[in-house]
Amino acid sequence: MDFKVLGRLMKMVFKDYPVHMTVVAVCIVLSAAIGVAPAVYIETVTRYIEEGLLSGWDAVSGKILSTILVMIVLYLASLILTTIHTQLMAHVTQGFLHNTRVRMFSTMQRLPISYFDQNNRGDIMSRYTNDTDTLRQVISQSLPNLLSSGLTVIGVFAMMIYFSVPLMAVVLLVTHAQTGLTVACIGVIVAALTLLVMALSHGRAT
Repeated sequence: MDFKVLGRLMKMVFKDYPVHMTVVAVCIVLSAAIGVAPAVYIETVTRYIEEGLLSGWDAVSGKILSTILVMIVLYLASLILTTIHTQLMAHVTQGFLHNTRVRMFSTMQRLPISYFDQNNRGDIMSRYTNDTDTLRQVISQSLPNLLSSGLTVIGVFAMMIYFSVPLMAVVLLVTHAQTGLTVACIGVIVAALTLLVMALSHGRAT
């Protein structure tokens, strides 16, 4: 991924739609934070249940109900925020693509005739169709997903540190070992299949 090009693209989108993109960024940040927050509430509900088993449900039933209501409100807020930023991004995407095509056509009108002689018509039209369609996918899907996923990962690490640093270290070590084992197994399987194909090809040749 060329982050320089990505940064230039984001700068152009923010320049065309500063208010919309600011609202989208705020909605994504809040949605990612809300997506991580229920882990704390689940731990709280579990603690209340343990207290209820020891001291009776009457003492903790109100606390459990209020915590569950807060979780429901958070999930509804996350749904509303996701809907808002999805609709705004759809509007931003269509408007930005229109502005991009206008800029491209304006620039193309100033190009010399030799440019059109040296480039095929299909290549020129592809910039207005295929290339702009790629921009649509990047702006409407890739950029929001990249921001949301990055914030979610940061939030998950923060929650892991909050609950237990040693447990986080164990999870990271296990994940690293699992990834290395998976890569090694895939390499062995690919090598074995390659040898098998070579052996079969040699058998047919003889």
